[in-house]
Parts: sequence; C-alpha cells; structure tokens
Amino acid sequence: MEKRARNAPYSLAARQEPRLISLMPSVSVKTAAASPAAEKPAPPSQRPAQAFASAFAGAFAEFAKTLQSRALLVTWSASGMTGQVAAPVSFRDRKDFQFSESVASRSADFGQALDEVLNGLRKIGIKPPKTLLLASSFIVPARIDLPINPQKPRPKAQMWALCLAEMETPVSEAGAAWTIGAVLAARGVLTQKTREDVALELSLRRAASSTPCYFGQVACDLGLISRHDLDEALRLQEKLQSLDARLACGWVGRTEDSLDDSVWLGAATALSNWKTWEAAARARRLTLAGALPFALTASETPDETGTRLALEVHAEEIMLTVRTGGRITTCQTENRMGRPLDAQWFSSMSEEWRNRGIEAFEIVCLDAEDTAKLITLRDELAQVWDKPIQFRHPHAAQHTLLKSMARVWRDKTASVFLPRIRFGTIPAPVWKNPIVWRTAAPLLTLCAIGGVHIQQHAAIKQIQARFELENRETEKQANVKKAIMQRETESREFRARLQKDRELLAQLLPEVDRMSEIERMTKRLPGLLRMIAQNIGDDVVLDALRGVRAGRDIGHLQVVGWSSSYTGAQSFALNMQQALAGTGYAVAGAEVKPAKGRMDRNGYQVVFWLLPSAEELDASAGEAQP
Repeated sequence: MEKRARNAPYSLAARQEPRLISLMPSVSVKTAAASPAAEKPAPPSQRPAQAFASAFAGAFAEFAKTLQSRALLVTWSASGMTGQVAAPVSFRDRKDFQFSESVASRSADFGQALDEVLNGLRKIGIKPPKTLLLASSFIVPARIDLPINPQKPRPKAQMWALCLAEMETPVSEAGAAWTIGAVLAARGVLTQKTREDVALELSLRRAASSTPCYFGQVACDLGLISRHDLDEALRLQEKLQSLDARLACGWVGRTEDSLDDSVWLGAATALSNWKTWEAAARARRLTLAGALPFALTASETPDETGTRLALEVHAEEIMLTVRTGGRITTCQTENRMGRPLDAQWFSSMSEEWRNRGIEAFEIVCLDAEDTAKLITLRDELAQVWDKPIQFRHPHAAQHTLLKSMARVWRDKTASVFLPRIRFGTIPAPVWKNPIVWRTAAPLLTLCAIGGVHIQQHAAIKQIQARFELENRETEKQANVKKAIMQRETESREFRARLQKDRELLAQLLPEVDRMSEIERMTKRLPGLLRMIAQNIGDDVVLDALRGVRAGRDIGHLQVVGWSSSYTGAQSFALNMQQALAGTGYAVAGAEVKPAKGRMDRNGYQVVFWLLPSAEELDASAGEAQP
C-alpha cells in the first residue's frame, strides 16, 4: 500500500448547507449564437466530428457528477445517536467534504434511534444515502502487540484469532468503567451532583443493613430517575460492558520510517452489538461499511508532521494518544470511575513523554460538562510542561470526528491509521472443506445434465409462447373491435336519453321556481304577520293582506289598512319599513289616500307592498345561476 506524504496538504471544506446530488445527468445545449466565434460555420467535413466530441465530453462530465456518492455518518453512544450526510466536494476529491445538518436521537435502542435519524433527515429535505459508517463508544480501541510485519500480514482468519486474543483484556477493562451510574450520567438522566448524592445514600444503606441494595434502585427510590430510565440504562450497560464472550474485531498496522518497530491498533466490541447494527442497517436497506471507535477518531490530526500528544477526556475514561506525522504510535486508557479531574493526574499520565520530543500537547474535551474544568487544568498543566497547551472544544472534536469518518469512508488506502470493524466473524474458506470436494464431481455432472434439459425445455417453451402470443393478439384485436361497436351503440342511446331529459327539465324549471318561492313565503309568512301585528297603531285597522297567486312575483304581499288620520296611516307604513330592516323584506309602493272606513267614517287608506329586499333578490339570483 502506498504511503501518504507527511507534508501533503490536507484541508476539509467548511460546513455548508446540504446539497442534493442529482440522480440523472442533465444535458445543456448551447446555441450557435452563444459567442461571436460560433457564428462562423465550420467546414462540412469537421462539423459532425466536433459536434460528436463536444456532446460526448459534456455528457461524460455530467455523468461523472452523478457518481459522487454520499454516506451517512452516525455516532452512537450511551447518550444517543447523531447522524449527518457527507458528500465529497468533487468527484475525485478524497479530502474535502461537505456535511448536512446534524440530526440527533435520544433513544436507547439502536434501530429506533436510526429510524429517528433517517426520518429527521427526510424532514429537512435530505434523502438518506445507502452507505452507513458508524463511530461508537461501544467499540474499544487499543494498541496490540503482534509479531507480524504490517506489510506482510497473515491470512484474515489467523489475523482474526490473534486480534481476538489481544483485545479480550482491553474490552473487559473498558467495560468495567461503565457502571449503572456512569450510564445514567451519560444519558443525561443524572448530573454529577445527583450521582454523588445517590452514591452517598447507597453507602449509608449498605452500612445500615445487610440486605443487598443497588445504585439504580436507590436512584429510583429518591425519585431521581424513573423505572423506564433504569431499564434503558441496564440494557445499554450490558452492551457497553461487552458481556458476550464472542467479539467482533478489526485491526490496522503501519510501519513508519522513524519507528524501530511496527505499530498495530485493534478495535473490538461484543459480537451481539455488531449483529444488532448490521441487522438494523439491513432492515432499512443500508450497507454498513464499517464501525470505528469513537475514541482516537475525535483527536485525528492528519495534517500534523511532528509528534503530538493528546489527552482525550471522555465521560468515563481518559485516553492518551501519541501521534507521529498523524499516525498513532501509542495509546493508553485510564478509567475515571468518579475520580475528579486535576492537573496532577494529567501530569502523571504524560510525565514519561516530557523528554521524548513532544512538539505539541493538546487536551480534547468530549463532554460539555468538563469544558470549564479542563480550561482551568490546561493553564495549570502548561506551567508544569513549560509550553502552551492547545484545547479542543466538544464542537470542534465532533467536527474532527466527522472529517475523520469521511476520510475513512472515501479513502480506500491506508492514509487513515484507524482500526475499523468490517464484519463479525470470518468463516473458513469453502474450498478447504473436504466434503465440498467429495460432492463437487457428482453435482457438476448433474448440473450439466440439468443444463441441457433446461435448454431444450426452454426452446420448446419459447415456441409455445410465440404461438400463444399470436393467438392472444388475434383475440385482442377482435375484442377491441367488438368493444368499439358496443361503445358506439351505448353512446347513441345515451345521447337520446340525455336529449329527452333536457326537454323535460326545461318544462319543470318554471314550476320548480314557483314552488321554491311558495316554500320560502310559507316559512316567512308567520314572522311577517307578527311584525304587522306588532307595528300596527291603535288608530289603524288592517283591512286586507293579499298575495300574488302566479308569476315570478308570487312572494309579494299587499297590505291594506285604514286609519282615521293621515299621520296614523303614514306611521303604519314607516313603522313596518323600520321593523323589516335586516329581515330580507322591505316596504315598497306605499300609498296613502282618503277613503271611507267602516260605518262610513271618513279616513285614510294606506296600501303598500312587502317585497324581498334588494340583497335578498341578488342572493336569490346568484343561487339560481348554474
């Protein structure tokens, strides 16, 4: 494998908005008037060749853009899952990437968390890719001692056995750090203060009684967590502690010119964890390209040319890594186990490296709760080392993690010195099984005989299928002609029935209008009569109330009254006009004239019509329109 130059430039594109990559190439056509040079026609012998070459080059360029693959980068830990989509800036670029918006899930189940991440990406308008790359704190990294030259590795089965033997101890030691309190703190259910309170209460109960009591039960009794939170933490603790005796592992080796010996890095997790991840990805039509350890990946420095020491401060452990030219040469882990962070601890961990040519010292913070404390410790540790110490915030560490994962996914060479798990187990080669060789010859003979039989049977079937196809086509044409004739007959009958229905409808429409007006008048007549009774004066006599019996004016009412005074007759008409405001009716054609009343008394007759108001008439006209 080729070695990447140490001084090669390396830069990653800043985070940008998610870009949708088209699935099909788009072809753009340029007109002849695009430039003055295009106005001059080319010789007839050169035009077809140039046009073909230009079209082929444009189509190939557009097709190359569609090959820019994308990957879903997922981080999975006890606190939950986060996912982002990564895509290279250009087709051939393996260094610069752009990342989509981050989507997070707090679920403790890997499959459910993956569903929430995929749905979150769809909600923000990003189609999830088919490739999944995972970085998880469930995976334990460690430097392993293998008496093998990395340039000449052994077969995979042998390398698998050697790596398993070396990784059993680091996995068991890392699992011991994940107590139930650590898991609850990582889930964000307990803070450091509440965790200490539960531990104090647990010690008091154990001192006062011989009955076994547990951290989770005490936290439930104090009301700090729910039973659901405890069940989730127990399930995660089982996975983090890798209690399964079988492991899934990965390895990577490198020999550097500046080193006297080879460096091997291993990574392992419980086989049940890997199977869960692989099954969840397969169920959602994703390809699990591999799984990286969360540790080591967050402190990648591929652009470094010197020697750098980094302290990765995780929630429950501290990992010391030494990189030379961006390659890991040493890594060691110490569990925090509730131990407070102090400068003396950091100084003792890094003491042996003070006189080994360390050019840069960096503290990588991966837990936001430790940020303020680590900034203070950085200043104290700088006085001990007598040199400035760099500090990487959790957000920067997360971005570094994404860039490292994208490089592992995109770069197929060994330029990224990180162990990656690609499969759960390595089965023995099939050709090494003697049963296969004993059964191969008879099976090959049977396959040859079966192949000839299948070929002959397929030829017969092909001839029969051709005859059946011709018969179906003939029947289909006859059925089509018959259906056309039947549709034409039905169409003529339907047109005749439609014409008759139109004529009948034209006769019934006037009657329908008259009946509708009668119905409306019937509904409003009681109200009109009450209004007339309420507004008739003491000196007014109602003589008649007439309606129109036919025509469009069938809803009009004529009111005839008599009063001994002109003012009384006029007031009756005015009162009715005011009372009818907003009722849909109005007074029209009011007329007051002298007339004889009952018993030949002199007086005045008042006559007016109760007609639907203009708004009512307009509404009725609007409803009547088709």
